[in-house]
This record gives sequence, C-alpha cells and structure tokens, in this order.
Amino acid sequence: MNSTLTIVVVVIAAFLIFRFAKQLFSKIFGVLIIAGAILFFMFKYSMGPFKNDVVNMSDLQEKYCSPDGDQDICDCILRPLKDDMEARFSATEIDSFRHQKIKAAYVLQKSLRATKETALACLTVKGQANKYTVFLQDFVPIENKYLNSVGDKARDLGDRLKAEISNFKNYKEDIDKKY
Repeated sequence: MNSTLTIVVVVIAAFLIFRFAKQLFSKIFGVLIIAGAILFFMFKYSMGPFKNDVVNMSDLQEKYCSPDGDQDICDCILRPLKDDMEARFSATEIDSFRHQKIKAAYVLQKSLRATKETALACLTVKGQANKYTVFLQDFVPIENKYLNSVGDKARDLGDRLKAEISNFKNYKEDIDKKY
C-alpha cells in the first residue's frame, strides 16, 4: 500500500511541477516569439534602430569613403570587402542584395571574415588597428543607448530577484522554526 501511495504522490507531484513549468516556459517562449517578430518586422521595414541600411555596400562607402569619412576604414576594410564580394558574386547578385537584407547581412558577414586578416594588416601598417573594432561597433545597427537600456533592465531584474530570494530565505527560516 505504501508503494502505491508513493507512486500516486510522485505522479501528482510530477504533474503539478510539469504544469507550472509548462506555463512558465510557454509564457517566456511566447514573449520571446513576440519580441523576435517585432524585431524582424522593424528590421524588414527599416524602422527604429534599424532605420539605416548598414548592410548596403554603397551606403557604407558613402559613409566612410566620402571626403569627410574615415579613409583608413575605406581603404583597409571596405575596398577589400568590395573586391571580395565582387570576386564571389555577379553584379546582378550584388544588386539583388539591396532588397534582401538578411541575405546581404549574411554575405557581408562572410566577406568580413574572409577579409579580416587583410584589413587588420592594412590598419596595423597605418597605425590604426583599433579602427576595425570601431567599424564593427559602427556596423551594428542597434545604438548603444538601446543596449545600455536593456543592460540596465537586466541588472534591475537581477537585483529584484536577489532581493526576493533573500526575503524568501528569511521567511523560510521563520517558517521552518515553527515546524
């Protein structure tokens, strides 16, 4: 009889744990899906922090290769990047990237990896090796104020969770003393 009662209690406990865990994970998963959909929509239609088209090579050249742009980045990063892309893709394929941002971002990322050593060597010769990092930070379409805001919210949430856990530990000790 004890083993039957134990099995019933374990099954009920497992059911309750699964039920609460399922609710928690479904809420978290739902929030992540909605946030991802919103970010994809904003990226697709160039809204908010994704307003600038950072994956378009002509826009990058306009920004860095113009007379008031950064010639070191233009010469050492963008020119090898453009040459690499032109060697791998036809002109029509490169033109089609204007309308396919995700594909363009992927191709640009792959070309950046392929030309990284060349770019770093060129920048090192010019004494500007730190500009590769500056370019990559500039290349990310999300402004730092958004990243800082997310970091602040995460720290606040962590602090609140720590406070709640310490409060629970205090109450737990009080409750345990009563038993």
